Amino acid sequence: MLKSLHIKNIVLIKNLSINFFSGFSVFSGETGAGKSILLDSLSLAMGERANYSLIRKGAAEAEVVACFEVGQSHKSLEILRDMSIAIEENIIIRRIISVDGKSKCFVNDTPVGVNFLRQLGETLIDIHGQFDNQRLMNPIHHRDIIDGFLPDKTLISMVADLWQDYKLSQKNLENKLAEIVALQKEREYIEYALKELEDLNPQENEEKTLLEKKHLMQNGKKILQNLADIDTNMQPTMLSNIYKSMRHLDNIKAILVENEDIDKLIDSFDGAYSKLNEAIESLEDFKNSLDFDESELQSIEERILELRSMAKKHKVLPEDLPSLAEDFAQKLSTLNMGENLVEDIQAICDKKYKNFTDAASMLSAARIEAAIGVDKKINEELEFLKLGNAEFKTAIVQEGEGLSGFDRITFKVITNRGADWGDLNRVASGGEMARFMLALKIVLAEVDIIGTIILDEIDVGVGGEVAEAIGRRLLYLSQKIQVIVVTHSHQVASKGNYHYKVLKEVLDDEVLSKLVLLNREDRIMEVARMLSGELITPQAIATAETLLDI
Repeated sequence: MLKSLHIKNIVLIKNLSINFFSGFSVFSGETGAGKSILLDSLSLAMGERANYSLIRKGAAEAEVVACFEVGQSHKSLEILRDMSIAIEENIIIRRIISVDGKSKCFVNDTPVGVNFLRQLGETLIDIHGQFDNQRLMNPIHHRDIIDGFLPDKTLISMVADLWQDYKLSQKNLENKLAEIVALQKEREYIEYALKELEDLNPQENEEKTLLEKKHLMQNGKKILQNLADIDTNMQPTMLSNIYKSMRHLDNIKAILVENEDIDKLIDSFDGAYSKLNEAIESLEDFKNSLDFDESELQSIEERILELRSMAKKHKVLPEDLPSLAEDFAQKLSTLNMGENLVEDIQAICDKKYKNFTDAASMLSAARIEAAIGVDKKINEELEFLKLGNAEFKTAIVQEGEGLSGFDRITFKVITNRGADWGDLNRVASGGEMARFMLALKIVLAEVDIIGTIILDEIDVGVGGEVAEAIGRRLLYLSQKIQVIVVTHSHQVASKGNYHYKVLKEVLDDEVLSKLVLLNREDRIMEVARMLSGELITPQAIATAETLLDI
């Protein structure tokens, strides 16, 4: 609820602080005293577009500070958490506007933007001007209002999720169809290109392997000459001479039985003999593995040329040819299986659409049931508000499909028996509209998150029993939420739990607005003034006392 409002340098208000209470508060005062300034100031704090003409003459800036008290589970706290704003006992909103056209907004001393302020304000307070249709009267919000009365609100998110799932599946189907249509136009080319690649049969890293082999064969003469020189150096007598030397060393060892040096020498010659023998065998194997056939070199060069020519044709690298062949094969497979594939995706799409329509139908049925209850309660309120000849109903029409299901919901009314049904915001007159709105608000208080409603002259154009009825229903509504009303009606003013009077005073040759919370005696005189005008009669005072005692 709204706990306090501080206004500084707004039109006729120089510096004003107001404390509010739960229940039903009324504001009254003579025309021009500044009642509308209070609403303009509060609207400014709630993120309305800055009107710099509100800044008091001679002041550099104006400031409005509104303090709200909310419960621990209030929706506004989610908004604060999303912006990492400190959550304290109260939500304090401060708005400053300057004559240079600048505007500053703060929530719990954290700077915020005007759009955020407006979003937060929508969860805290509902301000209604005399002919203001706002959320309750605008058909675009009627579906959300009925949805607030659904016992199972998970249906709403379920329908939205299923619709998105279906649309995603439908998009997948459209993309696959487009892909197949495009491929069908290229079928002849794909088949020809794939045949060419299959005939070429490129292997993984084939060009690299062929280039290495080509390099080897191009240097064949040099390799053979070097091998011939090795053969010359490695004459057969070399191994024989080493072997004979080893035998001489054995003879010496027989003489020098325990000589470590001769043992090491024998081991060295023995190792050299073994290594040289292995080297000669390996050399022979290497020579046998070489093949420098001129015709094979030509084949290798032709193969490299074929690979490079095919790669150039498809604008890829030679090493990419195997994967290109796989890609063409996959496209051809998609084409050949296209009809079956589309049928499979279509079946999935149809199933998801059915899931959506089933859930949307359940949501429609739930909305119809909720609307019946809402209509009954609102029509009961119309009786209380002296609109017994009027009737309210919620029109639900299945029209189109989307995140919210099938339903277009509009509030309809007739103001007189036998008249044609019409949209609420087009049929009712100003006085009737105010009462329809009040009836809606009373019923909505059961599910609405907003804890404070401010009504500006909701009783305009009515009097007598109607004004009395409006006052009683506002008092009833105040048992559920905080109600603040600006009124010219003595019947409405007398029903308030608290009564504030807005008046003007001259201070240092300056006209200023001030606000007074009236005690009982002052309240009697104010209600009497509202009854009889400037000349307050004893009869008006007596009537005021009676009204306040009821």
